[in-house]
Amino acid sequence: MIIVLILLGACLVGLVILAVYHVQFRKDQATAMVVIRSQNAQLKASGIETQNLLREAISKESWYRAVLDTEHDLVLSYTITEEDLPSRYCELNDAAVHCLEFTRAELLNLSPIDVETSVEPGSEAMQRIREAGDMPLGQRDNFAAQKMQLLVRRILREVRIVYEATYITKSGRMIPVEVHAMRLDLPDRVVIVCVARDTTDRTKLQTEALDRKRMIHDLVQLSPIALIFYNSRREVVEASPSCLKMFGMPDASELKRFNLVDNVFVPFSARESMKRGEYTRFEMVLNFNEAMSQGLFTTSRQGTGYFDVMMHNRGADSSFSLRGFLVQVIDITALRTTESLLSARERMLQQAQKLEAIGTFAGGIAHDFNNILSPIMGYAELATDKCTPGEEMHEFLQQIVLASQRAKRLVEQILLFSRQKEDPRVPISFVPIVKEIVKQLAASAPSGVDIQHAVKTDRDLVLATPTQIHQILMNLGTNAIYAMRDRGGVLDIRLTNFVLSRHHKSEFPQLVTSEYLRSGDQRRFLRLTVRDNGSGMSTETVSRIFEPFFTTKPAGSGTGMGLPVVQSIISGLGGAISVESELGKGTSFQVVFPLVEPAVEAASDRETAPQQVTLARILFVDNEVEIIRMASFMLKSLGYEAVTTPESLHALKLFKQNPDGFDLVITDQVMPEMSGSELSKELLAIRTDIPIILCTGFIEKVTPEEIRAIGVRELLFKPVERKDLAAAINRVLAPQPPRSSADSGSDAAPVSS
Repeated sequence: MIIVLILLGACLVGLVILAVYHVQFRKDQATAMVVIRSQNAQLKASGIETQNLLREAISKESWYRAVLDTEHDLVLSYTITEEDLPSRYCELNDAAVHCLEFTRAELLNLSPIDVETSVEPGSEAMQRIREAGDMPLGQRDNFAAQKMQLLVRRILREVRIVYEATYITKSGRMIPVEVHAMRLDLPDRVVIVCVARDTTDRTKLQTEALDRKRMIHDLVQLSPIALIFYNSRREVVEASPSCLKMFGMPDASELKRFNLVDNVFVPFSARESMKRGEYTRFEMVLNFNEAMSQGLFTTSRQGTGYFDVMMHNRGADSSFSLRGFLVQVIDITALRTTESLLSARERMLQQAQKLEAIGTFAGGIAHDFNNILSPIMGYAELATDKCTPGEEMHEFLQQIVLASQRAKRLVEQILLFSRQKEDPRVPISFVPIVKEIVKQLAASAPSGVDIQHAVKTDRDLVLATPTQIHQILMNLGTNAIYAMRDRGGVLDIRLTNFVLSRHHKSEFPQLVTSEYLRSGDQRRFLRLTVRDNGSGMSTETVSRIFEPFFTTKPAGSGTGMGLPVVQSIISGLGGAISVESELGKGTSFQVVFPLVEPAVEAASDRETAPQQVTLARILFVDNEVEIIRMASFMLKSLGYEAVTTPESLHALKLFKQNPDGFDLVITDQVMPEMSGSELSKELLAIRTDIPIILCTGFIEKVTPEEIRAIGVRELLFKPVERKDLAAAINRVLAPQPPRSSADSGSDAAPVSS
């Protein structure tokens, strides 16, 4: 029983304990349910949040991919190895796939070493790289690997860098790129993100811009036109080297001192236009010596320079501020010098045309004038023989002869312009003639005129005639003395030598031609300087002194033919003349003659006096009846028998009838039926040894050399004085030495008065 009670008690205790535990379990279960419900609610909320985050992550990934793939730049990401070498690409965008011409899978199997390679496309090394799919990184191209290793270390160190590289596509095309590389630290790794921009167009533009910059630089540096850039304050910013060279300046600082756009050498109207900022073009005449004296700048140039200046307004910049000015300068000094020379040559041409017109006119009237003058002079000489010296009539007749001689010389001067009368030229010494002329001028000069001369030359042989040199010196000397007749002064005559060069171009443009400069010849000249300190001449007068019949002397004191004759003679001798004069300060003439070699000996002025030949029968032919009558008396007074006829055909008939009946034929040149030269040919064809003297007032169509070549012994110019006619007859009738055909006519020369 006790045992039962104990068992019952134990059961009751057990039940109580069980009840307590049940109650507690129920409480715990209720609490757990509350917790579970709470946790379920939290789990449910967390699941919703996870779904939202997942959806947001998917959305962001789509957005990220969309942004990445729509990016025009190449985006490539890669991880790195422990050796700081780039691993394969882990991320890239569509632009990288499209630009590099690989598939996405192919590109993800490559590394920057394959893309940024240093080997040439298409080479064997590149082919090996293409085929090395599983080759360990860094062994595909050692040089490229080392280069990329240095680059990766720089990115790791600096976090962000920008560098330029060249990507190579699958086809081997090279693409220049600008790469922005950034180090990105992820929890489990380090990633390098590269954003590469294709710079092909930019590089092309940069190259074009560089080429354009170089072209502009070359234009500024090499242009013969001076370029000067000014800012808005008209200060020099830059100048081309040609500008400094053009103005002879040592450096740009001198140009800054000289304000080219505003100085006294710029015309006033141009300065006003420049102040208003307008385009301006003007010619600046710059006297370098004056600019130096005013301290405007330092220059190596001298004299006067002519410049064509153009000023351009460069407009406004983006902020509407004035950018400044561009000034272009062209040196036209040579152009102006050439224009001056051309103007001088044009004046010379006009002068030559005037002289040619006078020569043509003179040639036309010379024949008739000389035919009129011949009987006047001849009859006056014959009448003089009939008068006793000392009688009044004898004096009158002598004055008629002298007047006829002056008229003859005047015609000879005029004929020089038409080149219809030229004496043979021989090498003659200039110095003795100068000394002789100085004595003559000193004897006739007024007391207030001092004549000086100096010879500073060891060579003075020129090809001319004494008469020509005498005429040149006398004309220049008497003109100089006339200019000093009132106040007196000094006449200075000098002889010097010089070698013609480009430096004498402005002084003697007719000699220093372009052909002469190109030939490189070194011709020696004799310079004659005739200088006086008399009244001088104005510029207008100087421009006309070589015009025929122009004179500043009062009526009756000059013919106006002196200087034109001088110029004609000098030009014919191959020389030139220049003149400088200023009112109140005097005049200086510079005359140059080409020198001849001293080995050529000058011919003697003396002629062997021919022996008088008498008892000669002369056939005289002239179409002027007055000249025939006068010649008949003149030949009779000289002791000759004259047969005269006014018709050339009749003269030929008389000669054919009796060829040996005449010792000499004297014929006029210009005759209506047959000219004198044609008649001479016919006569010489009949009798080859017949002496012939040809008389003419001028030579038309035939030269003296051609006439002598025919066989004519002497050539005389009308009017012929009796003594000259007698001398010519004596020469041709004297025994002739034997001559070869080459010497034919060489001893025949016209007799000049």
